[in-house]
Amino acid sequence: HLEVVHHRLIKDYGIGARLGKMRVAYRETLETESQNVFQLQHTIKGALSECSVSLKLSPTNVPVRDVETKVEISFAAHVTSSLSQKLGDREAALLRREAQEGIESALTSGKLLGYPVVGVGVEVVSLEASSSTQPTTVNGCASQCAREAIHSPGSVCTILEPVVKVLIRTPNEFMGNVLSDVTANRRGQIAEVEQLENLQQTCLIRAEIPLAMMVGYAPVLRSVTQGNGSFEMSFLEYRPVGQEIQEQLVENPYQV
Repeated sequence: HLEVVHHRLIKDYGIGARLGKMRVAYRETLETESQNVFQLQHTIKGALSECSVSLKLSPTNVPVRDVETKVEISFAAHVTSSLSQKLGDREAALLRREAQEGIESALTSGKLLGYPVVGVGVEVVSLEASSSTQPTTVNGCASQCAREAIHSPGSVCTILEPVVKVLIRTPNEFMGNVLSDVTANRRGQIAEVEQLENLQQTCLIRAEIPLAMMVGYAPVLRSVTQGNGSFEMSFLEYRPVGQEIQEQLVENPYQV
């Protein structure tokens, strides 16, 4: 599809577009719990604005099956009640919203490669503020607290890669070649091989393959099936890349 759009940009619109190498949208997650406390104070228009935030970040251990998955943020019960008693419901709700936005902003960039952090639950253990505390102070304090929790030397992070469901149609005589390529060359897992009743001598292979390994697959499939194979794919979920590949990515993110 990219090649078609690229061709149209050049031919139909006269735009000198250059098609670069596809970059995979990785994600990052925590493997272990991480806690942090951060205090922030500064003067705004002559008034002291101060805030203290304590956070606990924990892995949810739930499969990430949505590209736009957001971090789960919760407030300890005593935090909600304490703020409401001290500042009133309306002001307390505003400060909680600012804290949440600050945390979400911080977790758009992970520790290892700067990809968004997913699969993590964040609990606001404490949030101390006064009537003179400005919303921007709470936002900045919560953001820095979350950032330090993720980037601390003791936090253990993992890179997640998108895995896609792939449906491959191929004549039976080339099935062995296709299966071998998927498992040996693309880190793929075969889910099912089905014989199509309405298409004689044709089988359907269902596989789960990392998206990074699907780059350039179309010409390879044409080659191993003598032009008779076809495939389609759709996003399945994010999975850990594995220690060896993670080390390669961290060392050189643009060549894996």
